[in-house]
Amino acid sequence: SLYIIAHDIKSMNIAEKWCRCMPFAKVLLIPTTIFFESIVYRDILWKERMKWKNLDFVGITTYKSLKFIAIEKLKAYLELGFYKPYDVVPLYGTGELLMDQAIKGHTEEFRSIWYETLNQLGYHKNVDFIDRKEVFLRNSYLARPKALEGLISFMNRSISTVSGSPRLQMILSKDAHYQEAKKKVAESVFHSDVYQFYPFVFERLPVFYFHYYNLSVF
Repeated sequence: SLYIIAHDIKSMNIAEKWCRCMPFAKVLLIPTTIFFESIVYRDILWKERMKWKNLDFVGITTYKSLKFIAIEKLKAYLELGFYKPYDVVPLYGTGELLMDQAIKGHTEEFRSIWYETLNQLGYHKNVDFIDRKEVFLRNSYLARPKALEGLISFMNRSISTVSGSPRLQMILSKDAHYQEAKKKVAESVFHSDVYQFYPFVFERLPVFYFHYYNLSVF
């Protein structure tokens, strides 16, 4: 099973075209929030749980990411995941380490915001080793149902913590220095002329979760 995240009618139509050549795929239309596609964990994926809890793997990606993932490659990943003892198979890796890649895209300020976010979430020690793990982005990966269930709970708790923390809201609302920012999106989503740190921290939290809890990542 593969879920393709879309955020409006236009992106949903693109995602549905992909579904025509992948009968195992389904489109998930998410609301527009400051968390971008990470909001899918709050309600939508859990409601789908009965459809995927007994599968070998469940996949998540975005309509934009699919153009970088060849269908044959995806099928190969599914086969790899089935026969190999991995809990998670990334679909959109960068070949870069988490912190190096984040700093390159969002300046050195990302480091302090990342650690403060983890600290507020209750992770105070032994987290810096994840800086040196290979990052995968856009919430695009295959995961075993048990691994995904744990991630959903973690992401839900993270969203709730941020929503109730003025401290986190203050630091995450800073300018994320995103070079590909679109002013129209910034104004409609963040009510600002810049992109904020929320989505860029949250899209890396699955990498943190999978590695912190010692799940096997391909």
